[in-house]
Amino acid sequence: GAMAQVALGRWTSVDPRANRYRVYWLELGPDLWGDTCVVRRWGRIGRTPRRLFHWPTSGQELAHLIHDTFQRRERHRYRIG
Repeated sequence: GAMAQVALGRWTSVDPRANRYRVYWLELGPDLWGDTCVVRRWGRIGRTPRRLFHWPTSGQELAHLIHDTFQRRERHRYRIG
């Protein structure tokens, strides 16, 4: 069967005093040709997000990408959810 889209993480960064309302998603799923693709989406909450696609060449590269994303979101004061 076809691989389904899987959410790897969703983060938000909200600070009303700084007018900061950001969201960031990391998802894993098939591209149009059925290849495994990681999709990053980010932007202001309620607006159309920017997207970046990445095709990992190994499980190790995928694991590194996920780990790096979790660390970077935490460093930039995002919260999971």
